Amino acid sequence: MQQKEQLPKGAVTVVAHVQAHGGREDKLIEISTRLMGEVRANEPGNLLFQTHRGADVPGIILFYEIFETEKAFQAHKAAEHTKRWFREIEPLVAGPVQVFVLRAM
Repeated sequence: MQQKEQLPKGAVTVVAHVQAHGGREDKLIEISTRLMGEVRANEPGNLLFQTHRGADVPGIILFYEIFETEKAFQAHKAAEHTKRWFREIEPLVAGPVQVFVLRAM
């Protein structure tokens, strides 16, 4: 499969995942789906925001996000909807969100 568009040099990619407490996966998915919509609607520097549900491991939610610039990524981190998501998921998760930040070459 050939990539049709190249990411801007320095674009920020975020891969993050979180493990839901047993029985709380559906609520975590609901809150994360809302965040996905808010990011897509309100952050023009976001090129992609996609959530994934674990196929082999129950309760895993993975996020794949691409921001056009470092400034767009910092705006995402500072956005109220992002801060609210972190507050709302706290009682639903088995541990901290694991985040990997990468930059396009």
